[in-house]
Amino acid sequence: MQSSVKQNRQNYLGGSDLVALLGISPYKTRFELLQEKANLKPVEEVENEYTTYGNTLEPLIRDYVNENFGKNYREDKLEIENDVLPIRCHFDGIYKQSILEIKTTGTLKKTIEEYKNYLVQLLFYMINAKKDKGMLCVYKRD
Repeated sequence: MQSSVKQNRQNYLGGSDLVALLGISPYKTRFELLQEKANLKPVEEVENEYTTYGNTLEPLIRDYVNENFGKNYREDKLEIENDVLPIRCHFDGIYKQSILEIKTTGTLKKTIEEYKNYLVQLLFYMINAKKDKGMLCVYKRD
C-alpha cells in the first residue's frame, strides 16, 4: 500500500501534512506545505534508506503487535471528500475501535512531549476514522 500513500498526495490533507500545518514537523514547514497543496512546488518524494527501512519493518511490527497483544490490525486507508481539501488517512493498522501508528526512528525520545508530532498524526487518524483508542508503536533502528 505504500505506493498509494504517495499517489496524488498534493490533493489531500494527510497526517504528516497536519503536523506540518501545526508547525511541529521536523521535515517540512507550513510554507512548503502550502506550496505543495497549491501545486506551486512538486511534492518531494523522499526515498532513502530510512524510509525503505520503515516501509520494510511496518508489516513486521504490525505482525508482532497482533501476535503479542492478541489483535488483528490490518493496513488500510480512508479518504474523506470535502469542499476544501479532501482528507486521506493511511492506517498502519486498524482493528475494531483502535488505530495503530508505527514509527521507526534513529533515536528514542525521553518524554511524551518529544513524540507530539507522532501523537498528532495518530489522533488525526483516530478522529477521522471515529475510533476511540490508539496505539503508537515506536521502534528504534540500530
